[in-house]
Amino acid sequence: NRRANQLLDQIRDQTALLTTVNGSIQAYLKKGEVVRNAYNDQLAALWTSPERSESFRIGLVGHQLDDPTWSDLLDLLAAVRQVDLEADSRIELIQVGQIDQAALQKEIDRRSLRCRLKPYGYLSRGETVRTLNSSHLLYLGLPKRQGLQFVPGRVLDMLPSGRPILCNTSPDSEAGAILQPTGNACCFDRAGDNLTVQFITGIFNRFREGTLTITPRPEYAVPYGSAKMAER
Repeated sequence: NRRANQLLDQIRDQTALLTTVNGSIQAYLKKGEVVRNAYNDQLAALWTSPERSESFRIGLVGHQLDDPTWSDLLDLLAAVRQVDLEADSRIELIQVGQIDQAALQKEIDRRSLRCRLKPYGYLSRGETVRTLNSSHLLYLGLPKRQGLQFVPGRVLDMLPSGRPILCNTSPDSEAGAILQPTGNACCFDRAGDNLTVQFITGIFNRFREGTLTITPRPEYAVPYGSAKMAER
């Protein structure tokens, strides 16, 4: 520990400028400018608004074979059912990523949820965007073991979608620092949180009323594009 602190002191003393990829590292070093990772601008251009649908589609994104993170979402949907029975029957889960799809379906059945699962498994990044263009809400399940300082690339890939984003992380995490200020995301610590249930039901109500507007590549996403971050 003493040697590590000496090395940190040398870095701070001998460098004119430090850049870090997130605020946690900046705080740890007590010096530096944050230049985050970015989403690919060409990939972001593939996002479109969803076509009209009778189903309320939630995109479930992530590779979760070693640490399933869909339980938080399913518990939330069970809580939503207590508030709005119609939502339970109209929800469709668009699953993208390498996960145990049979285990996911088993967990859906165990909760007696009526949502339908459309599993796509592993897709390329471009195919992922094209598949999720039918979605109205995105769920980003982040493995707890990776801590609050980790920002998976899918967080940035989904940001320019313009879809509301639901993420099982603390609002004070690094992912939360990107998502929360958009005003179009909800980061939560507990699946039963009433504010999170209200977030989902509010989006569903706008979908049901035909007033849900999804605009790809919104203004809040622009600063996180590869061109802007390279300029920074």
